[in-house]
Amino acid sequence: MRVKENIEKAGYFWLPSTPDIKIPGTLIIKDGGNIELEVVGLFDESVEGLKKTLRGQYNSGRIVGNIEKYGLVTLDYCFYKIKNISFGGISRSSVYVNKAFLGVAYDEKEEIGIDPKNRTRS
Repeated sequence: MRVKENIEKAGYFWLPSTPDIKIPGTLIIKDGGNIELEVVGLFDESVEGLKKTLRGQYNSGRIVGNIEKYGLVTLDYCFYKIKNISFGGISRSSVYVNKAFLGVAYDEKEEIGIDPKNRTRS
């Protein structure tokens, strides 16, 4: 992916399955297609989420967000690169993102379709 300038935008991010749990973070898109999301906190801080982490399961799937300048964003095929767990402190984690769709929010299982002629949602 070619971008004229790196994109680095702050916002709030959540899993489509739990839209009421939003965590702050920064979306970083670099020329060449590297997309990363740095978050403060974890998307699943439950006991079950902790068990998944201890078993080495770091997949987050799809993440939705609202970032400065662009508004809604859908991040697809995501997984934790670095998942920090801090008991009573601040945990900062890094998420690898395979694809980013700026300006649109898709549900958890909604199929993503792009019309290449006018680049709109189909």
